Amino acid sequence: MDYIRIDTDHINDEVLYNIAKWHNETPRIWIPDYIPTEEEIAETIARMKDKEAYICIAKDQVILGFIWAEKQDQDVMILSLYVDESIRQKSVGTELKLQLEHWCRENEIRKIKTTVHSKNKKMLLLNEKLGYESKMVHMEKIIDE
Repeated sequence: MDYIRIDTDHINDEVLYNIAKWHNETPRIWIPDYIPTEEEIAETIARMKDKEAYICIAKDQVILGFIWAEKQDQDVMILSLYVDESIRQKSVGTELKLQLEHWCRENEIRKIKTTVHSKNKKMLLLNEKLGYESKMVHMEKIIDE
């Protein structure tokens, strides 16, 4: 498996489209019939091109995963991490996060932040294994009419 950092100014639109689509399909974890719109995908592509970002892909013959993070002042916020179902539990997610840590060290960034949906148990376990700590729990309640 190769891990390649990509520059959004010099990558073809199909790669960015696939990353944006995978990112926008994440709610399927807790909303099984969720389908992102083309407008949402286009907005994600624009954001990836507009903001100072770190994007790294995991590639064999095809892209099998990615991590996307944005620089925010002196921190980095992970916005998305995806690994194809066919290769999960093979340390690809771990390696993508370690690649981000290496880039942060090179750029004197000392803090990585992320959010994880409470139903995404595998990501919660991976983050804990890599030393991430929960700092705040966001809670919501929908009020019926």
